[in-house]
Amino acid sequence: MEDNTTPTLFRPAVSLMNRMRFVWKFVLISVLFTLPLGVLSVALIREIQSNIYTAETEQNGLRVMAEAYELLYLAADYRDFAIIQRVNLSANIQKNIEERQAALEVSLQNFEKHLNAQYGQHQHEQFRKVLDTWASLNRTTPGGQGGPNIQFQFYDQLVNDIEIFVSVVTYDSKLVHDPHLKTFFLINILLKDIPHMMHEIGKARAYGVYALNLAAIDFETIKTLDKIYDDLLNSRKIFAESIYFAVHEQHDEEPALKKSSTDLLQAIDETILYFYQKFIEADVIESDWENYYQKITSSNDKLYDFARNIIPIVDKQLSVRIHHEKSKLYFLMGCVSVLLIIICYLYAGMYFSLTSVIRSFTKSAQQVAKGDLSVTISIRHADELNQLFNAFNEMVRQLRENQNQLIQAEKMSSLGSMIAGIAHEMNTPLGVAITASSHLSDTVQDYIARYKKGAMTRNDFEDLMTQAITGQNLINTNLTRCSKLINTFKQLNVYQAKTNKRHIFLHEFLETLHTLPEAESMRDPVKILIRCPENLQINVDTDYLSLIFVNLMHNALQHAFRGKTGHIHIYADMENDKVHIVFEDDGSGISEEDLGRIFEPFYTRFRHEGHIGLGLHIVYVVVTQALKGELICHSSPDKGTRFEITLPGINAA
Repeated sequence: MEDNTTPTLFRPAVSLMNRMRFVWKFVLISVLFTLPLGVLSVALIREIQSNIYTAETEQNGLRVMAEAYELLYLAADYRDFAIIQRVNLSANIQKNIEERQAALEVSLQNFEKHLNAQYGQHQHEQFRKVLDTWASLNRTTPGGQGGPNIQFQFYDQLVNDIEIFVSVVTYDSKLVHDPHLKTFFLINILLKDIPHMMHEIGKARAYGVYALNLAAIDFETIKTLDKIYDDLLNSRKIFAESIYFAVHEQHDEEPALKKSSTDLLQAIDETILYFYQKFIEADVIESDWENYYQKITSSNDKLYDFARNIIPIVDKQLSVRIHHEKSKLYFLMGCVSVLLIIICYLYAGMYFSLTSVIRSFTKSAQQVAKGDLSVTISIRHADELNQLFNAFNEMVRQLRENQNQLIQAEKMSSLGSMIAGIAHEMNTPLGVAITASSHLSDTVQDYIARYKKGAMTRNDFEDLMTQAITGQNLINTNLTRCSKLINTFKQLNVYQAKTNKRHIFLHEFLETLHTLPEAESMRDPVKILIRCPENLQINVDTDYLSLIFVNLMHNALQHAFRGKTGHIHIYADMENDKVHIVFEDDGSGISEEDLGRIFEPFYTRFRHEGHIGLGLHIVYVVVTQALKGELICHSSPDKGTRFEITLPGINAA
């Protein structure tokens, strides 16, 4: 029977669920709920792990950058000092160049030893270019590359290759793409601003030393020095802006960085002023190149020290980020672990709750099966099991009532057949319920044994849950069927209930039959035609009268027509203070063999379709016992069926 209380919106979902076995319902809903949650959890964990891996990769790149900065510092010093060879080839100069060359050689060799498989192919290739450039520099004659610009550019190639190597390291290690501004600005200073500032100061150092070693500074050199001064001012402005943004983004978390940046800018300003006073403003240029070299080198040293101070800050921020991400990962894993423990605990509680319920229910069902109808289940649950227990108790109560009513129905000659029919109809669903309950009990005992041995796995537990829910569904379905059968059986004894008779016009009552659900369902294929005097009155309980016509129309729809078109004629008349009612159809009719048994309880030719054979028996009981009337049936195959009902008239008591 269709549940009309289901909201229209959910009827497609109900229809889908009705077409599926319970195990597939459980699987479908579990997948729909757990799969997205599982995907989100895995995605979150992977994202956190990716963040940790990225930060650790950045740290590794930062360490390589720190070592590369030493190479950059030594290469710039070697470049700026080597330009003196253009005008000064003294033994002292040669010795200083050889010392710088040796220091740079050792640094390159040590750095090459530190390169390992964790560095990418691009890094190895770029460092190989650095070594090739260094080898090319060593093969040339000092001061033989051309003019000062060509000389500077020739040695500056090594510095450029090292700077490119640093850029490759930052790109491969994702340092240059760091998403945090406070770290990104510092990395940007290390990658671009400091090397650029060192390059401009290096030019001032190299060309200044070159000029101071000349016997007389020519006009071309003066123009070059003027341009270097302008470049220094522009570079200082850009460098100051970068430092401002980087320091400001730290939000006073690194006061030492703020102080060191202020000191560095002051030192750069002093260097620029010194360069201006030395070459731009001075009328006479003093040839004290060694003091000049040391003065400019001190600014480069502060730039190098500033870079070395930034690297630990960036490393600390990356470490804090790694620690934060790991804390998130541990927290997430902890929550998942706690959730699993809670779920396992609740599963255990559900397990023992179900085993207790199954044992109690099985015991009660077995007692009922043995004929003990005094059994009731007193367990109370807040879940759907309580409906099952109520249905069971209601079934037992109704069985007791019907058992007493059947015992008292001594007037009915078909008492034995009725009891046999009830037993037959109840045996199948109740037997299935008992079998399912017994099976669940055995299954639970088996899993209890496994649990006590510690051999129970999660899959075993999930299998137990599936079997328990499936068994519960099976038991509930069959007990509900039993309950519905009991409701039908109760109609067998309606004649013993107190009646509520009243005077009605039979014509008005018959017209209301069109509104019955049975009439609505056969409105299209079957036409109902009524003929009754409008003034015909009868003293009757309308509930009994409705019960008669409901069952007759249901019987016609299910057996006489079976989906075919046809007509139902209802005639009524009064004769000798008795009301004669005829219910006639032009359907398939009834065979002579079946005609003699149609009023017997539980007799039907369509039991395989779910019919229990009580409809016409109830009509017979109501007419003959409750209304004290008579009922006769005439029929033959393919010629329709005619029911003649005779009831007491209006003057009957």
